[in-house]
Amino acid sequence: DKLTPKGPRKNADVGEPHDATRPLVSVGPVSAGSWWCAAGGWPSPALRATTEIFYVFSGHGCVTDLDGTPHHFGPGDTVILPKGWSGRWDIMEPIHKVWFVHDH
Repeated sequence: DKLTPKGPRKNADVGEPHDATRPLVSVGPVSAGSWWCAAGGWPSPALRATTEIFYVFSGHGCVTDLDGTPHHFGPGDTVILPKGWSGRWDIMEPIHKVWFVHDH
């Protein structure tokens, strides 16, 4: 209930994903927050300017690298998206995660 809705993802090409977020802390180049997203998928073609590490509380999804390598995740998984990553997000079951971003 404390997440702020962001609305539908504008670049979605599968389903009708919408998401919500809540920043938790920001210290220097590191920030953290919470994110929830409904099922759906979208391309993420821009190269990441930061490194993101996230821990999945609930839900299932997959990030796919540009070379087609899928990385499935679910409850209890930790995922790292390194600076320079791009690819695709697919959320199969509504997801709730906590994220940490390092701007380096």
